Amino acid sequence: MPDMVNILLSHNPNVFDRAAQLGIDLTLASHTHGGQLSLEFVHRGLCLARLETPYVSGWYEKAGSQLYVNRGIGTTGPPDPPWRPAGNYGA
Repeated sequence: MPDMVNILLSHNPNVFDRAAQLGIDLTLASHTHGGQLSLEFVHRGLCLARLETPYVSGWYEKAGSQLYVNRGIGTTGPPDPPWRPAGNYGA
């Protein structure tokens, strides 16, 4: 919309190309967890998330639109065992 700031909140940063085409001013995303499975200690930029998207973490700009991909808090845990109902973490 003209004369307004347009912000898109999206789980997946892959929407940024289309958002830029539509004139979205700012897109916020976090799907990649900053390349949680990163091998940058082997080679800078070697990150498994880059197989899915070029937008892994940080700021990006295209056609006057901006994208910020948040790294999240970086936590993950083992999957629930099949004998325990999902989400029953205290049992």
